[in-house]
Amino acid sequence: MDRDHKPSDVAAPPTDAAFAPTLDGKQVATSKPAAAGISSDLALMALPGMVPAPLQTWDHYEILRPLGQGGMGTVFLARDRRLGRHVALKFLRVPSPEAAERLLQEARAQARLDHNGICKVFEVGEFQGQPYIAMEYIDGQPLHQALTRLGLEQKVLLLQHVAQAVHTAHTHGILHRDLKPANIMVCETEGDRVALRPVLMDFGLARDSLGPQRLTQTGVIMGTPHYMAPEQARGLARHLDRRADVYSLDAYRKIFDGKIEKWLSGTALGTAGPRGT
Repeated sequence: MDRDHKPSDVAAPPTDAAFAPTLDGKQVATSKPAAAGISSDLALMALPGMVPAPLQTWDHYEILRPLGQGGMGTVFLARDRRLGRHVALKFLRVPSPEAAERLLQEARAQARLDHNGICKVFEVGEFQGQPYIAMEYIDGQPLHQALTRLGLEQKVLLLQHVAQAVHTAHTHGILHRDLKPANIMVCETEGDRVALRPVLMDFGLARDSLGPQRLTQTGVIMGTPHYMAPEQARGLARHLDRRADVYSLDAYRKIFDGKIEKWLSGTALGTAGPRGT
């Protein structure tokens, strides 16, 4: 799920935005005319803090509230009316055939990964011509916020779990390519003893070695600069491998305020850090 969402203005899509892409790349006319270069349904979806009118009458999901939006998607907290569970619904922020294809690729890659530290995908579908992903709702905080209340040992253990989740993705041929604290949610697990569960989110920039590569373009810089490997920053997208993700994990050292090396030198976890991915 795209959890690095912050309220912001939505950039206007092209003037033909009255046509929304379906998951198979076809163009479907929306039910309302375009206004100021934005289809009316999409404009409603972009209003901060509001549930768009068309979504309020959806018989499959009850939309509870917006969770936020990022560069690619807008995410809502919803309740599945049939199963009674809460989910996170990700819609495209600015629809286009390429964005619809990338959303489907994201869902397929993420759905192949069965790991407690990776957000689960329940389904993909369309609502009024708009593609969406239904994902596990993680009720927690982004890693960089959760760490402010944790001790050093807890921080290192969380990062170890994240590295194991990334390793699972790598063994299935999937590179995340945007590993940053904002894309890792930390929640409390239920049970006799409260434990913290870090969950890897937002596979929107992921590259699946088993999927189509036409969305991976050399020369296009995608990712977050502070956590980006040098070759990724140079736009060498087709030349990236798992080492780019390992580099991003290693960049997390800055969140330990320089204390991690001293702490690891005196513990048995010295071989379990992100370099072990």
